[in-house]
Amino acid sequence: MRVFSICVLVYFLACPSVSLRSQNGGNREPGIVAHRGYWNTEGAAQNSVTALKNAQKMGLYGSEMDVWLTKDGYLVVGHDKKMNGLSFQDTDYDLLKDMKLSNGEKLPQLKDFLVQLKQSESPTKLFIEIKKHDSFERNMTVVKAVLDTVRYYKVENKVQYITFNLDICKELVRIDPEAVVACLKGGMAPAEVYEMGIRGIHYHRKEYRDHPQWIREAQELGMTVNVQGINTPEDLREMVTLGVNLVSTDNPVMVLDSLPAIVKSLVSVPCIP
Repeated sequence: MRVFSICVLVYFLACPSVSLRSQNGGNREPGIVAHRGYWNTEGAAQNSVTALKNAQKMGLYGSEMDVWLTKDGYLVVGHDKKMNGLSFQDTDYDLLKDMKLSNGEKLPQLKDFLVQLKQSESPTKLFIEIKKHDSFERNMTVVKAVLDTVRYYKVENKVQYITFNLDICKELVRIDPEAVVACLKGGMAPAEVYEMGIRGIHYHRKEYRDHPQWIREAQELGMTVNVQGINTPEDLREMVTLGVNLVSTDNPVMVLDSLPAIVKSLVSVPCIP
């Protein structure tokens, strides 16, 4: 934490005071994204439709999930490459469709999430993480399949995309220049990402600890700055101080409970001469 404090001091030294609102690029506190939905509660499971519903009921900014393309072209939702020993991308949907999540739900398809999104009046956005597949061709195929499905359900304005794979990022913005896309792959300065046509970064908190200037650089380019892995009040305070736009968390209740006091305490933070 001492190293972080020094970085923040150097970053903000040029100004007499730091306004939280000006640093996070808007007139509100950072939005909250439930990582794999709000699953850490009774009756839910990671990447379940119930977890999305829970996030919607809480009024969160977003709810994240992970998408794979099966061997025969179905879009299924799950984080790991395999479920019950079967690889999503190497298995036909018929062999996967009866698998159950830990809360008893059947393995969901992307369309199940989009139906829930369309039927709900909640403003909560769906963050679709498109997983990296085993070939360039499969990556291109899954991008088209996801975009086509989102368009079919007419929920483009309620969906954002994230991925670690740069080819997927670039294909998303090539096919749909209006799509909101953020890159999960760290190690790249905002200008480098921006040059690829990608208008958001969604990095782990360590990337911003090591490069706090990237937040301001990204926002000056009109990019969104999202951070993942925020599961303690200490990490939350650290990232809110730096001015991120969105925080992704496995514990949205903690973030909701902690955020007001953190924001209030950081409305104006004097620089240390």
